Amino acid sequence: MMGLSDAARRRGQAHGDIERWASIARLAEEAISPQKQACVSSGWSSRITRLASAPGIVDVSRGFDIDSVIAFSVAMGHLKPLVVSVAFLFPFALLCRPAGEGVYTKQQAARGQTLYAEECAKCHGANLSGGDDSPELAGADFMSRWKGKKVSALFTLINKTMPTDDPGHLSTRQSADLTAFILSSNSFPAGPDDLPNNVTALNDIAIEGQK
Repeated sequence: MMGLSDAARRRGQAHGDIERWASIARLAEEAISPQKQACVSSGWSSRITRLASAPGIVDVSRGFDIDSVIAFSVAMGHLKPLVVSVAFLFPFALLCRPAGEGVYTKQQAARGQTLYAEECAKCHGANLSGGDDSPELAGADFMSRWKGKKVSALFTLINKTMPTDDPGHLSTRQSADLTAFILSSNSFPAGPDDLPNNVTALNDIAIEGQK
């Protein structure tokens, strides 16, 4: 009888654990905004999994064992709960840096402004308002198109396809300067360091909506 009672108690505990992790995943799903989820889904999930799989890593503030989160999620066969549960337990700074934290310098944006006048204004307008066949690069329409995307996508578009009459001639440094100017023109604040001129680093920065 005692053995049966112990088994029943273990089954009850396992059921409680499943409900607890499911609750954690639901809370994480609600807490993470769409652009942050984009950061997780586009390459960060494997990085998080490797980090969280390191032996002995525990989020002390919540007391949850990260390995248990991963083991449970894999056992249940759901990748999304795995990603959002781990993201919920880790500070989001480990996942993706928002452009609003200051990812370029004022000096870099000034260089980009000078370059924009030379290379881009003829199509996109002196005030970045766009032209007949060119989209605006500042304002609500720009943000609606780019919200939630990576800065690397904007950088690559500039570097590979602009200007349309001579695409690809801009250096990566010039492309980064132009990207910085566009961010500045959309009220993203400057910071202490230049925006990097390589895709890998820029892939870790998200264009989020202005608060």
